[in-house]
Amino acid sequence: MALINRNVWIGHDNTFMLRLESADPDTGTAPSDLSLVTKMELELRNAVGEIVTVTSNSGDASPPIDWWAGILEQGEVIFDLGQWTLDNVTPAGQYDCRLTVYSPSSVQGLVWLSWINDDLSLNVLD
Repeated sequence: MALINRNVWIGHDNTFMLRLESADPDTGTAPSDLSLVTKMELELRNAVGEIVTVTSNSGDASPPIDWWAGILEQGEVIFDLGQWTLDNVTPAGQYDCRLTVYSPSSVQGLVWLSWINDDLSLNVLD
């Protein structure tokens, strides 16, 4: 079972939030500074290994992944995948996920959550 498991209802206005943290020598972890992030990609892998990718670029209007909204605190990311799953004809099912974060210092992307470590899974529901 994944460390984080969230439900996404196809075509519905449901969101979930995650706080991305970095190692901190004093406290162990601290909210990550996402101010320089240019793009995030969330890859969803189904049981037979097929992968679909959700991509948001910094400043996109109505993004499925948002880390720059004024209501967010440092390190917080909102995932609004209900409409995305409808628009991209994503079938109901269980998906293992990998979140990759891009910035000027990580142009190849930094894998933040990994399906190898079983960090995040989504239940896509009708």
